[in-house]
Amino acid sequence: MSNKFLISIIVPTLNSSYHLETLLKSIKLQKFKNVEIIIADNNSKDETAKIAKKYNAKVVFVQGNPPQVAKQRNVGAKMSKGEYLYFMDHDMELSKDFLIHFAKKIQNKTFADIEAWYVPEKIISKSKILSIARNFESMFINGSPVSAARLIKRSAYNSTNGFDEELSNGPADWDFDIQLRLRKNKFGVFDKIIYHHEENLSIWKYIFKKTTYINGEEIYKNKWREDQSIYKNLVVKQYNLRYRIFWIFVENGKWRKLVRHLYQYFIFLFIKLSMVTVYVYWRHKYVK
Repeated sequence: MSNKFLISIIVPTLNSSYHLETLLKSIKLQKFKNVEIIIADNNSKDETAKIAKKYNAKVVFVQGNPPQVAKQRNVGAKMSKGEYLYFMDHDMELSKDFLIHFAKKIQNKTFADIEAWYVPEKIISKSKILSIARNFESMFINGSPVSAARLIKRSAYNSTNGFDEELSNGPADWDFDIQLRLRKNKFGVFDKIIYHHEENLSIWKYIFKKTTYINGEEIYKNKWREDQSIYKNLVVKQYNLRYRIFWIFVENGKWRKLVRHLYQYFIFLFIKLSMVTVYVYWRHKYVK
């Protein structure tokens, strides 16, 4: 089974040596071995390339002032040979047996026609409050407008225009997800997690991190504004406060899960509303 197809894991990097080895080690420890690792590096000044080569990853260098994440993903995809493309971040980590479980899943006739997978994340943070808030949200968002598929069949990727390179400093993931939807690709939610290491993010760093996406947000909104169906049903929801802090947790019967996690919900509200307050201030200051 493990030799029937190839999975390409594509990772954009920029001075990523702190976390990268954790990701690469988790890939090498997988039982499924028919994997190629492609590191698309934006000219790191640290040991990123050296670590990548230690794990026999293919390294390609992408020019341009950072951020170049969307371009890095596209370059990696063009270089790859896999039937499936998994766009990961440098600070992620595969859970045990993730790839062999995926291989079994897609060879089941029930799931064989799924072309784009949402993958649940477990956030690893030094902040207990931030971990609770982020992991609570993660339980509810997969398959919703605020998530994005990252484990993609090559044919599905090829049906799109790739990641929009104007949105590297913005919602390139959401934009790519919309492209997949418009091409009528079939989506699924995978039932194994990955770990997302955010130990370097304090609560306030996380809150202020979102302000860096403001310019990209405007490009993204303008891109889809003329398509009112997409704009109202997806883009508006992604930035709508009522949806993001309430409706997403009760739609489609999810309210039952919410009732079981009310404590975590109130912690989430504190973090999210703090983030929104800072975000609105900065957006008002910089977007005319």
